[in-house]
Amino acid sequence: MDGLREDAAILFVLTTNRPDQLEPRSLPVLAEWIKPSKFPLPDDEGRAKLVRLYSRGLQVPAEVCGCRRPQNKKASAAFIKELMRRCAQFVLKSQGTEP
Repeated sequence: MDGLREDAAILFVLTTNRPDQLEPRSLPVLAEWIKPSKFPLPDDEGRAKLVRLYSRGLQVPAEVCGCRRPQNKKASAAFIKELMRRCAQFVLKSQGTEP
């Protein structure tokens, strides 16, 4: 951060779903500044709410909103958001209304 004044109020928010993939050499430096917070993966009800939230305007089948299959147990909120974004793109493309 070349040129940053000492009295500057700067806040960085860093997120990752894969903390195990962080560069090991950067961890001692980051540890001085970072206050790590872990957020648990959503439960069945939470995944269903996220699908409804991120699928605004899409007709999503009930079985997708349920998200109760075992392979969905590790789906993070970020993953569900990206999945719904891609679903929306697919619907737009299939309807010929792609931006």
